[in-house]
Amino acid sequence: MKKTRLTIFFDLEFFERVHLYKDLGAIARYAAHYYECQSEIVFYEHPKNQTLTGKVLGVNLTRITKTDRNWHQRIIPRVITKMAIHILIHARKTDIAVFFHLRIINILYILIFKTINPRGKVFLKLDINRIGIAFLKQLQEDSTNLLASFNFFRQIFNPKQIKSVILLWAFRQSIRLTHIVSAETVEAFETTRRILSNRKNYSKFMHIPNGFDELVFSNERELITNEKEKLIISVASFGLPAKNSDMLLRVLSKLHMHDWRVCLIGSTTDEFSQKLKDFFKKNPDKIGTVKIIGNINDREVLYNYYRRAKVFILTSRSEGFPLVFTEAAYFGNFIISTRIGADSDITDSGRFGCSFEIDDDTSMASRVQDIIDGSFETEEISREFMEHSRRYSTWQQILSPVFDELGLIRRNLIS
Repeated sequence: MKKTRLTIFFDLEFFERVHLYKDLGAIARYAAHYYECQSEIVFYEHPKNQTLTGKVLGVNLTRITKTDRNWHQRIIPRVITKMAIHILIHARKTDIAVFFHLRIINILYILIFKTINPRGKVFLKLDINRIGIAFLKQLQEDSTNLLASFNFFRQIFNPKQIKSVILLWAFRQSIRLTHIVSAETVEAFETTRRILSNRKNYSKFMHIPNGFDELVFSNERELITNEKEKLIISVASFGLPAKNSDMLLRVLSKLHMHDWRVCLIGSTTDEFSQKLKDFFKKNPDKIGTVKIIGNINDREVLYNYYRRAKVFILTSRSEGFPLVFTEAAYFGNFIISTRIGADSDITDSGRFGCSFEIDDDTSMASRVQDIIDGSFETEEISREFMEHSRRYSTWQQILSPVFDELGLIRRNLIS
């Protein structure tokens, strides 16, 4: 049986091994593992991905050289790229092309692919956060205002509004060429479908959140809540602007830890490392109870922290659907988060966690203190959260309707 060829064209940033465990890696790996599918990820070479060649985790990896900026890119910026040329050459033998984010360059890529291979299918995964949602709403508002001024001659045309009309039109035209368009959060799904769809392509839009990767975590033993310790964890790239790590420090400074511990897991910027030193100077009572673990590459070691933790904290300003949410959910961590959109989805509108306004560290600290003091119990919530996550939030369950819609044929796996 001829296998379907699914290719992810990834040019957002440099690709490295960790991406194989994120959403784009999950799409490629699960398609190859559970379906008669040959998966490939095409990406630009970078010092961090020099060892990623051949087949890794069942996925073919193809590195291409990124074109240096030269005369044709000065005339037509960011259009004639090595990725565009690669798609042009390989489109005909690709059955399914996957692209990430609603970007101008992706309009070109999709157009090239569908021109060369009209029968090929396009899966556009938007990965849009609240900043992107606000951008789409602004495009729609500008377009509406421009049309109003045109119809009633109320004002002179605004160049910004003209640009918005053209851009919104181009995005909508690219949607016509896709087979599936997905968004991670309910808010993003409803907004993008309302703004970008019409009657003919309304059904193309799908709500596809991120999921937990059970292909990586093979330990099938039943987790029980008495494994939980008095442990709070936060997993992030601390110090990056979007992560709002200063809020986390303000929350921690307000807590009376008693016999609880906090572990910060992930990389830290140099600036944030200095802030941590200042934090411990101002809060010597937190020395020994707040631990800086650093980055953990071994998934089993990382998941052991999730397994033991009762509470997971996220203080980001902006996220799409962070994978750390799915990991916290799988292991039954009570999630305390800022309102970023996905928080409502992952906690089932507050059933398995609680959310606070960005920078409202006082309210967040109050809820954490309630848990530490025992006035708010999480044990039963943890048990229900684990059961809910394993029923609805693994990649296999989430991606099944996507692959079925794309026409992939399931493999007969013998267990």
